[in-house]
Amino acid sequence: MTTFMAGGMVPLALFPAPLRVVAEWLPFSAVVSTPVQMYLGRLTGDDALPALGRQLAWAAVMVALTVRLWRAARHHLTVNGG
Repeated sequence: MTTFMAGGMVPLALFPAPLRVVAEWLPFSAVVSTPVQMYLGRLTGDDALPALGRQLAWAAVMVALTVRLWRAARHHLTVNGG
């Protein structure tokens, strides 16, 4: 699923419009599609900034989620023995 939604099997440009919009906003596009588009020169300058901003936003969301889950798990952890 990750490879497909990242554009690794079929480029995101060939997806139907509604699915392409969803796939571009999910974090998976940062794995394959965005770097390939930048390498090929399809995303340059001001066009690349929103894509990089989405990657940064997803990274912030994932870090915040990880911190929250780690704190919750730490409160429920019980270690028996020595």
